[in-house]
Amino acid sequence: MTIKVPSVIAIAVVALCVPAPGQAPDTQPATEAEIGNLVDQLDADDYPTRQAAQEKLLKIGYPAADALNRMLRKPPSEEARQRGQLILGRIDVPSYG
Repeated sequence: MTIKVPSVIAIAVVALCVPAPGQAPDTQPATEAEIGNLVDQLDADDYPTRQAAQEKLLKIGYPAADALNRMLRKPPSEEARQRGQLILGRIDVPSYG
């Protein structure tokens, strides 16, 4: 029986991608409440809060899209509108097909 080098490499790559038993993922998915709070913070009085909320929403990505679109449908402040549009323009939207 001869083992081909590409087969061994493929098995090694797959083994490295599988987390160790009991190893938890680095992050938990954001809840709707957390996303809603972050969307509200896009209109906070202080810049660091607005900026932190924007960065977190960008990391959350597509799951935040509905909340951002809801915020944009009501008349948000100019700051919140710009940040919401920027986030929506940068997040990955899943494609099907």
